[in-house]
Amino acid sequence: MPAITSSVFGMTAGPDGALWLTERETARVARVTTSGTVTQFALPAGSDPWAITTGPDGALWFVERGANRIGRITPGAIGPCVPDANAMCLSAGRFRLTTTWTTTTASGSGNAVRLTDDSVYFWFFSAGNVEMVVKALNGCGFNSRYWVFAGGLTNVDVTLTVTDTQTGAVKAYRNPQGTAFQPIQDTSAFATCP
Repeated sequence: MPAITSSVFGMTAGPDGALWLTERETARVARVTTSGTVTQFALPAGSDPWAITTGPDGALWFVERGANRIGRITPGAIGPCVPDANAMCLSAGRFRLTTTWTTTTASGSGNAVRLTDDSVYFWFFSAGNVEMVVKALNGCGFNSRYWVFAGGLTNVDVTLTVTDTQTGAVKAYRNPQGTAFQPIQDTSAFATCP
């Protein structure tokens, strides 16, 4: 579970019953439930979130100090990302990644193992046999997009699904059966900045 590791400035009660706050040094907005679960939402590099409030539309609105900008988060659109054996949350919980695989005799979901806050690997048949490595990056400062990169060590039918838990946008990438996994270098994956 992530921890609040920077200065908190603004706080507000959200319409979802959680406490929402701005984290200044890490350029994030965080959601803290009454049970203490923390979900962080990454903002573009250089952001300085300041005050935050719940609007009449049920969204959380925040301002950036000195930037003359506002941002909006809609709680409950997808819900906070919750990792499990088959799903990993990357980029401070913004993106949820899952994989499914199929061979001529079997099928299943990939098992997710965190590498860093932005990267994960998946195994299908054995925990000692890595099948895919994936990373989701904030490229908002470069081309106003979030990026998805993946490399595979397999030739089975694989579908990688990436969900932006903040907006509900979904991207699916498929590698067909019997084909060496082709690298994914999608630098325009999600036009959902911040």
